[in-house]
Amino acid sequence: MIIPVRPDPHVPRYLALGATIRAVPLIDYFIAVDDPTAATTIDVAGGPGVAGFETLLLKGIDPYITLGRLESILTSHSYDEITDDPRHCRPITDPEGDAFVVTVTDTLRDTLAAVGDDRLADLARRWAQTDELRLDGVDVSDLAETLTLLTALARRAVETDGHLYCRWAL
Repeated sequence: MIIPVRPDPHVPRYLALGATIRAVPLIDYFIAVDDPTAATTIDVAGGPGVAGFETLLLKGIDPYITLGRLESILTSHSYDEITDDPRHCRPITDPEGDAFVVTVTDTLRDTLAAVGDDRLADLARRWAQTDELRLDGVDVSDLAETLTLLTALARRAVETDGHLYCRWAL
């Protein structure tokens, strides 16, 4: 069953077009040193992992709403404050194509990297209670595993002075 994402007036048009959590087949999160380098992944068949970037495939974890909600939980900032960050899901390639690359905030990267492993289960429980994940029926234990992997990617980005990006292929 496909459950539409609750309309959000702040969601950019390029993400809202036909957006449902399961309608997006490929969402790769990856580390790159800067925006121009991350943008080069758009031309690589198979995405950033094939191009040699440290990559994590997270089906159903969109960079705008779902990661925005996670960042809100982690930082205690409102969702509106999160989406006002200039690096929150900012397109660095043409968002009208079949695939595009957007930024992930450095705040989320740094906050995830600093989260203790002992907090991940509780964080997953809280994140699973957000409307988007709850309505999609996401299992808390699966979400905890996702957080473990996403946290590891964020830690690696901090260690290498890299930024996090998302390549979204429709």
